[in-house]
Amino acid sequence: SGVEALESTSRMRNSVDPAQLVLKNLHKHPVDVALKMLRVRLDRLEISEDNAVKSELRAQILEKTRDLEIFRDVLKKSKLAQTWIQVESKCKENPVSVARELARLGEHPLARRVCDTFVLSDSASKRLREELTELWAFDLLTSSSSSSSSSSDDAVSRAFHMLKSLESASSSRVCENILKRLGDRMLHTQLLLVHFLQQLGFGTSRLAVLELSLRVLTRLSASLARQLSHLIGKPALILESLLMANRLEAVKLLLSETRFVSLRNDDLSIRLAGKALEMSSTSSHEEEKQAREEE
Repeated sequence: SGVEALESTSRMRNSVDPAQLVLKNLHKHPVDVALKMLRVRLDRLEISEDNAVKSELRAQILEKTRDLEIFRDVLKKSKLAQTWIQVESKCKENPVSVARELARLGEHPLARRVCDTFVLSDSASKRLREELTELWAFDLLTSSSSSSSSSSDDAVSRAFHMLKSLESASSSRVCENILKRLGDRMLHTQLLLVHFLQQLGFGTSRLAVLELSLRVLTRLSASLARQLSHLIGKPALILESLLMANRLEAVKLLLSETRFVSLRNDDLSIRLAGKALEMSSTSSHEEEKQAREEE
């Protein structure tokens, strides 16, 4: 048992032999017992005289402790395996798959630890970190809509802190992918993402049009914004739809604001005036008809 193993190694006079024995026989014990045995041996090595062998053993124990803590947490938070030995095998054979599964379960910090510890290729690690950051940031941003004000602000802040930690090109790709996944939802969040991309230096004309359409939609009432959110990226069509639906007050409000000056043009002004006259005439006819009926 674990207790017997601890007692037997404790009776050994030097600190090197029991440490080597523990490392050799870890697979025979449950993860919590194995971790306890490693910590005991590390403590004994710390108080003994230093030399090259003990320094190497200390490094091995620290590395194995780090790995075992990951295996323990994977066992607790997923159904990927039944024993830590099985988790170890999965993490070493296909760490990308393990990290993705953990991210799918919402265990983002643990997924990142698996990536940083077991994905050995720099290029593969970079790609996976980018993917995991996208999933984590997306979850933070979408969860913020159902949280309290302070929790929401904290989640959004954490998401953008993570985006800033990436290289510029990676951060841009992640933002673009999150925008695609959001679709026509969470307009204010999308506007924040667009502003972040512009701050990174990606001030393309497409982004400018996207920003304008989002600004228009967020200026409208919630019900109108929902009705027209499928027109994200098409600010002129949003105005056209408002005109067609006789939402003249909304159009007038938008055109009166200096930040929407680029949407103004003579044709639109003429059509707006025509619509206003048409509605006024219709209203007058209705009033006259009602008056005749009352007589």
